[in-house]
Amino acid sequence: DVNKNGKFDVTTIENGVNFSFTGTRSQATAWLSGDGFLFHDRNSNGVVDNGTELFGTDRSFDGGFAHLAHFDSDKNGVIDHKDDVYKSLFVWVDTNMDGVSTKDEVTTLLKVGVMNIDVVAQSYNKNVNGNLIKKVSYGTLNNVTKQTLIGDVDLRTGVWDKQGTDLTPSTKEDERN
Repeated sequence: DVNKNGKFDVTTIENGVNFSFTGTRSQATAWLSGDGFLFHDRNSNGVVDNGTELFGTDRSFDGGFAHLAHFDSDKNGVIDHKDDVYKSLFVWVDTNMDGVSTKDEVTTLLKVGVMNIDVVAQSYNKNVNGNLIKKVSYGTLNNVTKQTLIGDVDLRTGVWDKQGTDLTPSTKEDERN
């Protein structure tokens, strides 16, 4: 919840972008509007190359929080500056809603005020504009008394024709199977 409005701002697939979760093909995808994607900059180039750098796309983990917990090197239940991965975690807010990550849209966790992220998430299972928010957790903001909402969202994906007809609706979960 980068914009700190207390909710997940997720578009419908019709108002989303074209994006590649796998690095091989782009497809119509519902998108975050005003909120950001947490990503692991694995190649240190400062941008999201494709969905393989986002949490929740690696099928060897049961969702984004399980993937993030894998990097909790001190096993204290949070990702913070004590974990090696912290310096390579960034937030991407796609301000122009084009599905392309640029350096001016990427910032550090510290710059958005997130000191740590609780990797022990709670089941949520809410639908927002056709997108499933599976789990939620919180991150402690730099004033240490407030928290920000963090979610594991399955964005709706599919193929659309020029008239806007949904030809093959699915979720990101379907694409991974």
